[in-house]
Amino acid sequence: KTEPLGEQQSLARSERWYRRAAEGGNQSAQQCLARFLRLAVATPQAKTEAHRIVAGLAAKGNAAAISQLGRNFYSGDGVARDPRMARTEFERSAAQSVTSQAMLAQMLLRGEGGPVDLQRGRALLVGAARAGNAQAEQQLGDALWNARFGFAANREAALRWLQQAASKRNRTAMVQLARIYGDPASPLRNERLAARWATPVQEAPGR
Repeated sequence: KTEPLGEQQSLARSERWYRRAAEGGNQSAQQCLARFLRLAVATPQAKTEAHRIVAGLAAKGNAAAISQLGRNFYSGDGVARDPRMARTEFERSAAQSVTSQAMLAQMLLRGEGGPVDLQRGRALLVGAARAGNAQAEQQLGDALWNARFGFAANREAALRWLQQAASKRNRTAMVQLARIYGDPASPLRNERLAARWATPVQEAPGR
């Protein structure tokens, strides 16, 4: 689909502005440029350039860039997907980034990019959820609901974590709550709550 000319011109003007701001070597401006290229321009070439910018910042020890580098390797955004490298970058930045902590927890629990480590994965997941990371809240809620990864089943706690994540518009948590409250066979069936979480699902952002 071709973008309207006005939108193309607006993107070009914004890109020139971000590039000028980043030219002086300011790391915050460079991060903004990389984010703009990855999310707003979003062409394969732009995503590859964004990854190069982030990799350069990560090499300088920028914790936010290291975390983003991990996400790039995890999703294959601007670079070939590489779970092992993703896990390495999340390890590097977990102490400074709750997002990295949540992602590392997920990889440890699932054995992605390296061996399974349930004990450490559980500890990191709980820590990230308590720090307010919506992805970790959803995953902890799911683990408690389904007794996964060595967590004992605790559906009362699971609902609290899922509701916290859903209140931040975490799509996965919203879908889970809609299903839980909409299940005709469940003693928790509640049409009002099922509708509350199901109605905005189509408009909610991703995880």
